[in-house]
Amino acid sequence: MCIRDSYHGDNVNQIVCCSTSGIVKGFSIGQLTTHQPEKTNMPVGVSQQSELYTELVKTRNELQQEISILSEQSPKKNKGQSDVSVVPRDTSINCSFKFNLEKKCTELVFSTNNTAVIRIVAVFAEQVFQTESVVCASANPSNTLAFPLLVQKNASVDLNIKILVGNNALSQSYQVIELTRRLPKFVSFMYVPTLQNVTMPRSSLTCVIRERIPRFVKWLDQCFIIDYAQLEDWERRDSLEVSFIKLSDNTPLIISIPKNENGRITIKTDSLDIAGEIIQDICSFMSINELESTANFPFEIEELKKTIQIVNDANSARLHMTADMAESVSNIKAFMVKAEDARFLLDMKIMRKMYGSLYLSLIHI
Repeated sequence: MCIRDSYHGDNVNQIVCCSTSGIVKGFSIGQLTTHQPEKTNMPVGVSQQSELYTELVKTRNELQQEISILSEQSPKKNKGQSDVSVVPRDTSINCSFKFNLEKKCTELVFSTNNTAVIRIVAVFAEQVFQTESVVCASANPSNTLAFPLLVQKNASVDLNIKILVGNNALSQSYQVIELTRRLPKFVSFMYVPTLQNVTMPRSSLTCVIRERIPRFVKWLDQCFIIDYAQLEDWERRDSLEVSFIKLSDNTPLIISIPKNENGRITIKTDSLDIAGEIIQDICSFMSINELESTANFPFEIEELKKTIQIVNDANSARLHMTADMAESVSNIKAFMVKAEDARFLLDMKIMRKMYGSLYLSLIHI
């Protein structure tokens, strides 16, 4: 037997059920109410189990939906035929850096280990791009795709990469493969054995860091793109001189550590910003808190002198204008007083002359 009444005496109507065995239970009516959940007298453990069960059911439904979508996208298998739209399970992505001299940038080259094609590559990163994400798509998908790294600033960040991979160029379904790659801070600089057809830098920065050559080689490996065999060769040397070219504007960069000079390091570049970033990164890598350095940047000094000259000229013009305005104000006051005195004395000739001079002064102002 079922009746509707206030089972707990709190003026909240519930369905009261009486079984043949004498058990009486009250059930809340399924409607939106503003009363607190504690009024249902449901134990805490039962509530948590209910929430967990709801989450598991939701996850199951999502997985079933994904399975149904994959089943709809895959063509029906005929007898003796395999599904040609599914990406092979052993598909993996190889990722490497490559310098493109024609486009004047560094590229991140993706390639598959089989015939699977790469349709789209999306890279998510902060600080280095104009936006938080950059997408590169291929008009004719193949198993290789080059992603240009047009970085806006020198920063070492993690690149979160998502790649859409299909079984062939005509595939309607794609698999998303996620990768993470560390971007070297000076990725826009290309190592060159010798500098040719470039203007050698006239500016330099010198400091003293008493560290072993292999320690500097590890820093170079972390911040630049250099071949592993070349790094091994540098580790066996007593001195070091490394040359780089910035791809965007073809400016040179030379890092020199001579032999038997008590750790003296010379950084040759015409950019004061690049020299400062390199010194800061070396100090951060080697845990150096203070470092004394000597900088010689004639181009920057010339620009500073030009800026100071412009400021001095502006100040001179301001002082000259201020003096002229003060003189004009003084003349106006004098003309006004003389004109009024002439008016009181009925000297019309002097009055007209003073007012004429006052008018000319106001025109000049």
